[in-house]
Amino acid sequence: MRKKILIISIIGILVFWIIIFILMPSGEEIISLEINQNLQEEYIGIVTANYYDIKEHNYRTTIIATKDGYKKIRHIRDISGLFEYLMVGDSIWKDKGSMEVEVKRNDSTKIFKINIPLKE
Repeated sequence: MRKKILIISIIGILVFWIIIFILMPSGEEIISLEINQNLQEEYIGIVTANYYDIKEHNYRTTIIATKDGYKKIRHIRDISGLFEYLMVGDSIWKDKGSMEVEVKRNDSTKIFKINIPLKE
């Protein structure tokens, strides 16, 4: 009887993990979704905070003040250097459908192209 329960338990666990692996999106699908999400974003505002969000997987996070309130931008896989460059007080804007972000500091403007590597 115990052997039968053990076998059923093992089969149940195996079936569970097989279903999880079948239903989980691949790394490439996740990256594709992130790229599409970045293409849909549009913002213009002033940087009010730039930090590592320890409550959210230590994601690199920027908060900007917009005309409608505040917007949180996460730089999860972006390796363009944008997050490292940003400082509180910088003006930042991005058009929908573009991967380019413009940052104005004092009298200079710098353009960053969001760069999300296709491989993890």
